[in-house]
Amino acid sequence: MKIKLLLFSIIILIFTSSFISSNDESFQTYLIEYITKSEGDIIIYTPCLSSDKIVNSINKKASTQSITVILESNSLNYSYSKHYNLDKSVNIYINNEFILNNSFILNKNTVLFGNYSLVSDQFNENTYIIKTDNNDFFSDCESIMKHIIANASLFSSFSDTVYTDEVLNNLQHYADKYITVSGTVTDVYNSKKSNTCFLKLDNSNFTIVIFADILEEMKLNSINPFYFLNQTVFITGTFINHKQYGPEIILLSPTHITH
Repeated sequence: MKIKLLLFSIIILIFTSSFISSNDESFQTYLIEYITKSEGDIIIYTPCLSSDKIVNSINKKASTQSITVILESNSLNYSYSKHYNLDKSVNIYINNEFILNNSFILNKNTVLFGNYSLVSDQFNENTYIIKTDNNDFFSDCESIMKHIIANASLFSSFSDTVYTDEVLNNLQHYADKYITVSGTVTDVYNSKKSNTCFLKLDNSNFTIVIFADILEEMKLNSINPFYFLNQTVFITGTFINHKQYGPEIILLSPTHITH
């Protein structure tokens, strides 16, 4: 009921609040300025976060104020996600419950929201941003964000290297965590349907997924994924216990795999 009320409120507030339609550059400039000038604790909800400029503004603000960032679990699979660049002082939560399909930023007494995810410009051709200080709408948003946080998993990173069997024996503990895994690559194969490469660790179902854009970067750096076959490697990334594909890490950079 709260979600339906929120979506209805959005429609009404489009006609009653400050409205900004923008291209990518002015969108980012406005958003960064809003984060920089925000007072009190800040809660940011977005399906995905992939702008380095926005990440930098969040990290800078987090040095003086409490910031909570809530991301959709699916976004951890995206090679362009920048969640791993957020400072350790930022509270990061992974939402597995439902998708709002909008981004929200709550500060002391206002809400900024729009039809965007905090992603790169190619996805924001028709971006709009609405700012409101409507007390009822603010209260609804605040309640929903608290509900999401209460049911979300806390994203964190581990400084020590863990091994394949440690992760597989404790899937719930490592799920949605940023880790470095060490294991032996026992199988390497390419998808017949897409230009995607898969590395299997220690004869298990633990998979390292390398999408086409990262494969291209590896090629430019003269790195062949098949070179890692039978090698002990160290892979850094967000561990996902995927409902369909099982335990995996999406490789986000050629530098995130070493041997």
